[in-house]
Amino acid sequence: MGYEQEPYFCLMRVLKILFNFYIQGSIHVAFAIVALTVLSGFYLNFQIDFHLVGFVFFAAISGYNLVKYAGIAKWHHRRLTSSLKSIQILSLAAFFGMIFFLGHLPVSAQFMALLSGVLTLLYAIPLKRKWKNFRSIPGMKLVLIALVLVLTTVIMPAFYVKTKIDSTVLILCLLRFLWVIVLILPFEIRDIQEDAISLGTIPQKLGVFRSKVFGTILLGILAFAEIFFNSIFQNSLWVVLTIVLLTGFTLWYSSEKRPFYFTAFWVEAIPIAWLMLEVMF
Repeated sequence: MGYEQEPYFCLMRVLKILFNFYIQGSIHVAFAIVALTVLSGFYLNFQIDFHLVGFVFFAAISGYNLVKYAGIAKWHHRRLTSSLKSIQILSLAAFFGMIFFLGHLPVSAQFMALLSGVLTLLYAIPLKRKWKNFRSIPGMKLVLIALVLVLTTVIMPAFYVKTKIDSTVLILCLLRFLWVIVLILPFEIRDIQEDAISLGTIPQKLGVFRSKVFGTILLGILAFAEIFFNSIFQNSLWVVLTIVLLTGFTLWYSSEKRPFYFTAFWVEAIPIAWLMLEVMF
């Protein structure tokens, strides 16, 4: 009986290792960012092609791994250190992939990619004595992440297809910015006990319950704006409202005691689910 079960347990062990690498190597979050980029194409009614998707995917892996592992000596998730070498190899390969696809983007899109890259570096690298980096400036963490995602998933695709930055694009930027802020709140709630007080995150300032109320208010504003502006976008309203409800559920379900993979996999999967619903319906 034991010998019969051994291949099964070996397979499960291998699958667990691969799954952890998929999450910890930022491949999952890269797919989520690609999904948001493609969703911008649905909203603004333009085609997203292979070169833009390739750039966003590899840039997301490079950028997120830089942010996560730049200060690995002080990082609190010790279980990641055993696989750090393989993640470094993945990040290096992703960097070269990013450079390759960057060369296929128009100059305007390359400029936005460069701007996003500079902001990501400022988020991770030392800035001055008082603040180690942009992330350590009180309240800056959330705003900077949301800004980089807006530049990457809305502005850069618009420049890529030579769409002018009109009021429709700017409205989508605002909607995306608000939604990303709410989506990040479960991560800040999860890390409330481990983040330095100097970061000044929303849960640290408001507390967990008030942060959830704040996020719910933003989702309410977002839902109203989606209904009001639906006529200018080429997306499915009921799909967006479903995603708003799903985001609200994950926000209220989140706590500092939830398993790591609740946020790292399920919350990060919401953009992917959003894209799948749009494609199907």
